[in-house]
Amino acid sequence: MNFGAFSAADALSDAFLSLGLAVVISFFYQLALSRPPRSKALSFAAHALFFIPAGALVFCFIAGATQAKEPRWYLFAGGAAGVFAYIKCFSGLVGGMLAALRRFIRRLLSPLLNAFARTAGALQRRAVSVYNQLAAKRAEKAEKSGEENGLENAERGSGKEPRKPYTQT
Repeated sequence: MNFGAFSAADALSDAFLSLGLAVVISFFYQLALSRPPRSKALSFAAHALFFIPAGALVFCFIAGATQAKEPRWYLFAGGAAGVFAYIKCFSGLVGGMLAALRRFIRRLLSPLLNAFARTAGALQRRAVSVYNQLAAKRAEKAEKSGEENGLENAERGSGKEPRKPYTQT
């Protein structure tokens, strides 16, 4: 085969380098987007933030590390073979490892998160109790000032009912 000024061994070497780069990029793609965003706009942004640097990396690889120093068909064939090989050979394994890692981290952090939830619940109950006590004092004070002046709520013209204590819903 005629590969220009390059031998078949150089072309094969470049194709295998391209294959290896494609496997590495596919691995990082799976890591980066193991939990895809829910909205289309965020999904587009996440893919763009991944593929723009990946494209720059491939361009720099072709311009610097290959024998041809320009895009050739065998570089693209090697890249496609690398993506295909990653999907068929490693994708399931890496996906399983990521799921196991997520489960491990969840089990590791669950006692900490449960303690945080209990503490937050206790703090919320205390804040509600303090608020209700202050509201009761305020209502008592307003009631006393109304009795001292000899006026009832209706006679003062406020028409407002006293604040009700806060209850959780």
